[in-house]
Amino acid sequence: MKNSQKGFVNIVLVVVIVILVGVVGYFAFVKKSEPVVQQPTPIPTTTQSKTPAPTPTPGDETANWKTYTNAEYGFEFKYPSNLELNVVNVTSGSNFDKRYVSITIDTPAKIAQMKQPNPGSGGTYLLFRFGASEPKQKISNLGCGTDPVLKTINMSGVPATMCDEQGMGSPGSMYLNFTRDNTILFSARSGLYSGSNKQIVDKILATFKNEPSLTQEQAQTLVLQTWGGCTPDSCSEVVVSVAKGEKNTYVVTATYEGLRDDSTAANRKVAVASYMNGQWILGQPTVTYACYRGHVDGSQGFTSALCI
Repeated sequence: MKNSQKGFVNIVLVVVIVILVGVVGYFAFVKKSEPVVQQPTPIPTTTQSKTPAPTPTPGDETANWKTYTNAEYGFEFKYPSNLELNVVNVTSGSNFDKRYVSITIDTPAKIAQMKQPNPGSGGTYLLFRFGASEPKQKISNLGCGTDPVLKTINMSGVPATMCDEQGMGSPGSMYLNFTRDNTILFSARSGLYSGSNKQIVDKILATFKNEPSLTQEQAQTLVLQTWGGCTPDSCSEVVVSVAKGEKNTYVVTATYEGLRDDSTAANRKVAVASYMNGQWILGQPTVTYACYRGHVDGSQGFTSALCI
């Protein structure tokens, strides 16, 4: 009896195992038969960074302006092409000036009016006036006096103080002194220094360039101070000439004629003049000699050889 029960139990276990295997196989088959849905692969989006456009460089408004150059006083500046310029040279000035030049810039109509014998004010003020002078003496007070100081600027290496000229009564008046060594070299004035006119005047001033010039009179004085002149016992006269050199220099030539010498008729000194610390200075000169006939090896004119 016991063997029969044991065999029955084994049969039941086999049947259960077969059923379980069948069930597992069924579900495995069904799962495998289901269509596999492909999930779309997300396409990476590329963010393009925008390169900022270069900021356009504003053109130089003064590039097409006219240029005024004064070689005698050593300066230049630009001014708008639609304006007109009038130059007045004065050979004998006030107590402070030996001579000076006055340059006026304004509309053609205003310039024409100012050229009349009695121009009057015409109800308007001048846009811009610039002056250069050869001073006789130093000025003790270079400030604005009782007028307010608008600003202090440096124009091409020359300090300048801009003053508010309140006494003029125009919408905006200013005057400007360019000074060096306690001396006024240049001056500027505007009776319309406000609004768009102020911008024009400021741009004119911004184009100002100063290059010290050596005049014939200054070169003559420089030669006499540096090398000396003629005495009754040395020579008859000193002839001085000056020519523009390189980079703000001048070439000065001094010829000492009528030498009181048996062999040397004249000698000539040539040197470069440089502007330093507010004054002209002559460099080391090159000296040549002109000999009387027969006192040099057949050479004529000036030579570096001494006359014997």
